Amino acid sequence: MMKYGIAQWCFPNGQYAFALAQEAGYDGVQVETGLDSNGYYLRDKGMQRAYQEAAKRHGQEIISVVDNDLMHVGCQGNREDAEYKKSIRAIEMTVDTAVDLGCKRIMLPMFFRSQIHMDHPETFERAVEVLRHSCEYAGNAGIEVQVETSIPARKQIELLAAVNMPNLVNFYDFQNLYWYDGLDAAKELPALMPVNGLEMHVCDGWGQMMEGGNGGRLLGTGEAHTAEQVEIICDYGWKGWLIVENAYYLPTMRDEGSYVELAKRDLATLKSLVGKRAAQ
Repeated sequence: MMKYGIAQWCFPNGQYAFALAQEAGYDGVQVETGLDSNGYYLRDKGMQRAYQEAAKRHGQEIISVVDNDLMHVGCQGNREDAEYKKSIRAIEMTVDTAVDLGCKRIMLPMFFRSQIHMDHPETFERAVEVLRHSCEYAGNAGIEVQVETSIPARKQIELLAAVNMPNLVNFYDFQNLYWYDGLDAAKELPALMPVNGLEMHVCDGWGQMMEGGNGGRLLGTGEAHTAEQVEIICDYGWKGWLIVENAYYLPTMRDEGSYVELAKRDLATLKSLVGKRAAQ
């Protein structure tokens, strides 16, 4: 069954995500643990209760928990450095938070200070090490680990094989491969379908990060080839959570309508593409 979710950080104040997601017609919200700068707020029991109550009140499922701070407090540095130790602890806190919230999955975005660089093989080896520890810690709690990267499909498959843990899957994003590394996502996606998990990010944008491109465009209006990628996942028979990840407060979108209106438009586009392919 295809479900439609939205990332908490699509909206500038995440605590309103459940209400806005309901108003826009979504089934669930993907949440984040928080940042070091705000104390990884979702590990707090009171915050967890507030999120659970909001999700129930607005008829939303809490899809999974994301350690977004992994991009900023990275795992690629010296093992003895405070930053590295903090990054590992944040991953563990994300697992603990997922357990407390009743979620079965976490997601680890390995970009920026945790990025795997193809011309630096040591970053690949470090990722293997960190992911194996993450899977061991998560496995003890029955949690699946989803890893999001921007490396080519063949290397991502190699990464999963090197970690060799049953609770590790790929987390696919429609825009990452092109925006970060200039890859043709639609050509990479077919090889990734067998290793993809139950969630994907759907977003759009223009340009590449290295060229100053911005990741903010409504679905189908940027360079992500949204329709082509939806066709690929539908033809494969994939079913799971399609999670819209467009930051509606960015300058490229915020003047086109209210956050809810924009989220509705993206959802309508996505459902139309899925429905059209299913009918063929």
